[in-house]
Amino acid sequence: MLCPICGKENPDDATYCKHCGKRMDGKKQCRFCGKLIDADAGFCNYCGTPAGAVNAAPLPPYGMPPYPYAASPVYTPPAYAPQPPAPTAVPYPAAPAPAPYAAPAAPVRPAPLSPAEQQARSEHRKAVLQKVMRYCSQSFSLAMAVFSLIFVFLVGVAAYANLSGVQASAGVDIYYYFGGVYADIGTTLAGMSEYSGIYASSLYFQAIPLTVISAIALLGVAALSVAGIVIDILRLAGKRKDGKSVSVFAFLLYFSFVLAFYALNNVHLDVSIPGVISGGVAMAPNGATLAGICLGAIFFDLFTACRIVANARKLFKENLLNTILSYVGVPLSLTLMSISTIPLIGIFADTLNIGSISPIFAISLIGNLCTTEASVQTFGAGNAAGAIAMLTIICFLLTAVIAFAALCLRKSWLAALEPGKNGALKWSILLTSFAAALLVCYIVADSLTKSGIVALGGDSASISFTYTMPVLLLVFSVLLLVMNIVRKGFAGKKEAQEGARQTAAQYAYAVPYGMPYGAAQPMPAAEFAVAQAAQSEPQAAFPAEAAAPSEQSALTEPTAPTEPTAVAAAAAESLPADEQAAPADAQESAETPPEQTE
Repeated sequence: MLCPICGKENPDDATYCKHCGKRMDGKKQCRFCGKLIDADAGFCNYCGTPAGAVNAAPLPPYGMPPYPYAASPVYTPPAYAPQPPAPTAVPYPAAPAPAPYAAPAAPVRPAPLSPAEQQARSEHRKAVLQKVMRYCSQSFSLAMAVFSLIFVFLVGVAAYANLSGVQASAGVDIYYYFGGVYADIGTTLAGMSEYSGIYASSLYFQAIPLTVISAIALLGVAALSVAGIVIDILRLAGKRKDGKSVSVFAFLLYFSFVLAFYALNNVHLDVSIPGVISGGVAMAPNGATLAGICLGAIFFDLFTACRIVANARKLFKENLLNTILSYVGVPLSLTLMSISTIPLIGIFADTLNIGSISPIFAISLIGNLCTTEASVQTFGAGNAAGAIAMLTIICFLLTAVIAFAALCLRKSWLAALEPGKNGALKWSILLTSFAAALLVCYIVADSLTKSGIVALGGDSASISFTYTMPVLLLVFSVLLLVMNIVRKGFAGKKEAQEGARQTAAQYAYAVPYGMPYGAAQPMPAAEFAVAQAAQSEPQAAFPAEAAAPSEQSALTEPTAPTEPTAVAAAAAESLPADEQAAPADAQESAETPPEQTE
């Protein structure tokens, strides 16, 4: 039999070739499991071991199980295979040394603030609060100006009537007095065949006061509102410094105009005649006017609250009494303005109270009593003309009282923030004067009107000039004047005390070290502090042996004037050479101790 590997002849029953040692069947034995596998097999079909594995276990004796624990022979790669590079030993990085144990740190507490730092922080908080309040107050001031500008063109009054079950309403606005009222007067006079001059004058004197007041208010409120809007916008943008609010002045002018317009048009009638008529007529501001007053008052209160918060220390700690006296003027002024809207004149018929009317309607009443020339002669031309003139003056005086009350309100409000200024006193004096003049004109108009009614054969009690309103106006004006006088005296006294304190703090008397007694000169406080520091540490300016006398001399002769002499000698040694040559008499005077007197 030929060997399939080397091709040599072998016996027929041979298992291995006697020439090459290979198996005659062409197979080879797995070195790990001992099973027979094909000669060209790269891996064992039974255990998966590579046929030529380097670490394969040695072949056990034929027929014996393999040794799984035996070491595998070293695999030698073929000569033609590239040799892998020898592995380079990479040292394993050493483990980091454990961190030394550190005790947990105690919680760090912030160091307490020094008094200077606390003061700085407090000042910073105050500055931030004042800045926020300033921006808020300027925003509210801007809103006041906007609403005043809008609603001043919508001012008007509405009449609500309910006569014998018939309800009706009619409105009158400010534009009616710029043309409509004069057209109605012309139509009324054209429809009459005969009328007196007093009657025609009474119609025009009803319209002229309201026309003048409306024109002044429209122009004034519009101009101040526009100026206030521009100023507030510039202040919010940071382009203008904070100061007095023009918008507040615009709103108070609008508010006083609304009250004056309502006071001159106000009428309240309550008629109840059985079988004839029953019902009443009342006047009230229209809806737009009420809305403007409410919105403006809300922003005025918010504006005031911001100013009070921003200046709380100044108002309630430094000037508490001044603040109380100043703000007493605000409710007094508001009460004055409210009282002025009450109708002045009462109307009666056969001892029946019909109602009350304003001076404007009183002029119309006198004109209706003097329709013809004959009635004028009976009533009395002087009485009629004088009564109409007095009532017209009362209209303007009443408006002036309301306006000056508004100015007093504004000045009283500002006086708390400006203790040294008291503009409210000036306006309260004018207010009291106009209230007194109003009462005098009221008395004259009452006398003239009643004389004319009696001359016509009527009852003087049919028309009654009630003195409640003008007397109350005068009383509250006097109270406001007294309050401002008291506040002025208090502010003047405190201002004098503050001036004396500042003067005393500005100048002080000190005797610098080495100056003869009795030669003190006034010096500013800053220089005084420097002089005190120099007196407290005299050793820094002189040698130690000259500044401190010997212990023996200090104990034996405590009253001897050796220290000034030593000081003078040391000072002379410290002077330049050209200044040491002083006259002998000057040196003697410097060495002579001064007399100490109390």
